[in-house]
This record gives sequence, structure tokens and C-alpha cells, in this order.
Amino acid sequence: MTHDHPATTPGGGTLWSRRGGPGVLLMGLASLVAANAAAQDIERDPIRYSTATPRNAISQLQERLANGTAKLDYEPGHGYLKSVLRALDISETSQVLVFSKTSFQRDRISPRTPRAIYFNDEVMVGFCNRGQVMEISAADESIGTAFYTVDQAPGEKPVIERQTDS
Repeated sequence: MTHDHPATTPGGGTLWSRRGGPGVLLMGLASLVAANAAAQDIERDPIRYSTATPRNAISQLQERLANGTAKLDYEPGHGYLKSVLRALDISETSQVLVFSKTSFQRDRISPRTPRAIYFNDEVMVGFCNRGQVMEISAADESIGTAFYTVDQAPGEKPVIERQTDS
């Protein structure tokens, strides 16, 4: 009699096998190779993610900030959140609260203090109470999705920094 046993792939999926077997190992290795290839593919033509010039709502906001037609204001308790939402035409009522143990700011996010995500059709803004940064992702016509952070410390001119780590 054989029994099915679960095996977890590097991507977090579950495979079922009969007593392990080479199929599970091969599937796991294939998954690892595919994930590594995908990470390398975004750095090849035509995407070249790290060096490409983004064209999205955030790069447009950065241009407006640079030429003085937009300004982000700091508010105690919310940092630049409300100002960023206004600048990106994102409604405060779009808020969704989420919690993930694998979050970038997991030391500040918990079931009692979840991350708030605000969104429209082009941009998502992630905010956590007392977080060091606000996280932003934007649909981009040339690179797919572009990721940014905004330092939440008060300052004269806040910097929206593109994240290119794969």
C-alpha cells in the first residue's frame, strides 16, 4: 500500500507524490530554475527593468515635484500618505486592510496593526502605522509594474525612490 505525501516547491506550492520519488525533486528543481530565469529575463531586452526609464503615474508625479507644480505635505501620524493620495487621485475610501507575515515591514504589521492599501486603476499605495516608508506600486507601460518607496520622516522635499531589487 502506498501513501500520498505532500512536498513543498521553492515557490511555496504543494506537490503530491507517492513516497517522495524523483518526480518531486525534478519538479522542485524545475521550479527553482524557472524562478531564477524569470528574474534574469526582466533584465534583458526589451524590459531591462533596473535601467529602464519608467513611464507611469509615479514618474509623472516625480516630474511635477521636480518642477514645483506638485508638493507633498507631511502630517504627524500619517506622514505623506494623504498628500500622496491626493496627488495620485486615489480615494481614501479605497482602503483595504491586509496582514502578511512576509511583509517588507513585518516588524510594524500585525493582525492588530495591518497595512492599509489604497488604490486606483494604476497605482497601489501601502501604508503601515509608524512605518519607515510608504510602499507604492504602479502599472508601467514599459516595464510592467514599477515599485517605489517614500521615506516617512518629515522633510523639506520627500524623495520617491524607485526600487529595482529583483
